[in-house]
Amino acid sequence: MSISMPGMGTGLDIQGMAKSMAQADLSAKSNQITRKETDIKGETAALEQLESALKDFYKSLDSLSDQETFGTLKSTLSKDGEDFFDLSLDEDAKANSYQIAVQQLASKDKWQMMKAESSKESVFNPAEGEAQTQDITIKVGTGEDAKALTITMEKGDSLEDVMKKINDHEENPGVDASIITGSNGASLTLTSKETGTDSKITIEGLTTEQQADAKNINKATNAEFTVDGLTVVSQSNKVEDAIPGLTLTLKKVTEENEPVSVDLSIDTDKMEKSVESFVDSYNKLKDVINSLSKSEAAAAGEDYVRAPLAGDSLISNLNSQLRSAMSEVIEGSSFKTLASIGIVTKQNGDLEVDNKLLDKALKDNPTEVVDLFIGKDAALDKMKNSLEIYIGTQDSEDDEEDDSTDEGYKPKIDGLIKERLEGLEEDQKDIETEWEVINKRADDLYQRYFNEFNAMDLAVQQMNSSMSTLMGML
Repeated sequence: MSISMPGMGTGLDIQGMAKSMAQADLSAKSNQITRKETDIKGETAALEQLESALKDFYKSLDSLSDQETFGTLKSTLSKDGEDFFDLSLDEDAKANSYQIAVQQLASKDKWQMMKAESSKESVFNPAEGEAQTQDITIKVGTGEDAKALTITMEKGDSLEDVMKKINDHEENPGVDASIITGSNGASLTLTSKETGTDSKITIEGLTTEQQADAKNINKATNAEFTVDGLTVVSQSNKVEDAIPGLTLTLKKVTEENEPVSVDLSIDTDKMEKSVESFVDSYNKLKDVINSLSKSEAAAAGEDYVRAPLAGDSLISNLNSQLRSAMSEVIEGSSFKTLASIGIVTKQNGDLEVDNKLLDKALKDNPTEVVDLFIGKDAALDKMKNSLEIYIGTQDSEDDEEDDSTDEGYKPKIDGLIKERLEGLEEDQKDIETEWEVINKRADDLYQRYFNEFNAMDLAVQQMNSSMSTLMGML
């Protein structure tokens, strides 16, 4: 039995030749698919990078749109004003000035009662024949709004027992019981949890002896102060509703006829930093756009480097949208345009700040500068709307559930970049299908060439065998 192997007759690498021939036949098509796949991957990576940069810029605009970041107020108090009260501002605060005088602080109601030599000594020792329990009712508040708690003292109860019955009761009306021990013994102290006359304590059910020991050592009072001469009364030293957007925490009574001056003004230093942050964020975005769309000239001995999105209509439209948003007239502000406060566009498309013009705008009319940037259809809002064309509707942490009946409602959109990426994803699937087809074609061609070369090799092998036989017969 003879053994035959590919190439035995000719000594050639038949398998390698068949593979090379198949690859040569399909090289043009393979190169075409490879170029298409490389372009798709390059374009996909570029679009993802662009989308990320646009979203980062959008987030920076979202942050600047917050009143606490852009256009926040600062408070200035006259000398030693912090000694008399603290104040904090929220988004409802408006630039203004006030004269505030504190006449009285709110205080808690406090009672001292039931004396004993120590906290563990019994304070209820009824004789035989007398009632062995005593009900004591503690009320907090006045009139129909008062809340009450009734505890039952039993024979042998100490101050500690009474304290626990009050503090641990689930119907505690808003009172803290404690024990104070001095050189003359211990006594039970009741203190209202809240300040103001609405937390006044009333004690009922005491014996004559207990009533004699009970003292109202600190009466509940309301806070009283004036704002520009108008009297304000508050149950608490923390006052949130006297001046819109301003919370006062009273600490000390002011001297007579010496009110504290409070000036609320826009923090122009913070605004200037916000403007600079806006310009820096915009220029950072432009750098990314340029890197993806502007091709580099080839250096000596090097190939020309074409940017992945060079000549792409999406980039040209995006740049046009950004330029339009930067120059658009804002109706809600007297300044009208960003350029009017010193934010100007350089020849290369980047922004720069004319500090003299910006400083003048912030000094002369800071409120109008805020209106130029913040609010519906203001500069930041218009810029965000332009970005959403490309990156889709962006959710904010403060967004409530969508309601198409709300003013300013915007339907959800995906954005042009996502649509492009989805299209490229489909193109990549088509490429994978093309590779499957060409790989199948390559296998078929290989087998065909292998069969042809192998047949030739077998013929040569048979011829060589015949020649050997003839030579042996001679």
